Amino acid sequence: PAHREGLKRFRLSCQSPDYLVRVSQALVLHRPLPSRVRLRPAATKMIGSSGYLPIDEETKQNLTEQASSCRAMKVVLETRRPRLIAKETVAPSPNVSDDLEKVFALATDEEPCALVVNAKDESGAVPGADEKQWVVIVWIPEDAPARMKTLWSTATKSIRESFLEMKFKEVQASERGELSADAVLSAAKELAQEQQAKPNAGLLADIQSKRKD
Repeated sequence: PAHREGLKRFRLSCQSPDYLVRVSQALVLHRPLPSRVRLRPAATKMIGSSGYLPIDEETKQNLTEQASSCRAMKVVLETRRPRLIAKETVAPSPNVSDDLEKVFALATDEEPCALVVNAKDESGAVPGADEKQWVVIVWIPEDAPARMKTLWSTATKSIRESFLEMKFKEVQASERGELSADAVLSAAKELAQEQQAKPNAGLLADIQSKRKD
């Protein structure tokens, strides 16, 4: 039948040297694949049904136990076993502002990452900040592949879901100019104010409840 003959010609064309060369070039040079090739998106599989990436158990333990002795932690993606892992840390000085340049230096143009920063310091640069309040700088370079951008869009959710006892505020950056002390300190102050307002809101609710009684 005609449809079988057509299928045979299609299979032969896929095996032709010219076609295989074009597929290889597309994979190496990141060009669009020939129309007959369709790859299943890897990003969705890596994120999984939970909607976020898991975090390495050792990273969880380090961030929890070393909160008081860590100014910042660089978190990267391990693709072999899709998960977020700690790569480097920055020790704290008495002033968080003095540490932020070291933190920003951890971001490279080749690799997306999350820089998880605690703003509590001896100078009191962020009033009300404590060891459970962290700013997550999600660094996604402009030239990062679309697949990596999709994966890293869930980074803050991944971290938040893994540390329910901690509070986080996100700062997004894709250019060096967006890695600024003002942006981080502003986010840290906003987070501290939100946490300070929550007990007051609870107290107000109790007072109003008693008045109704």
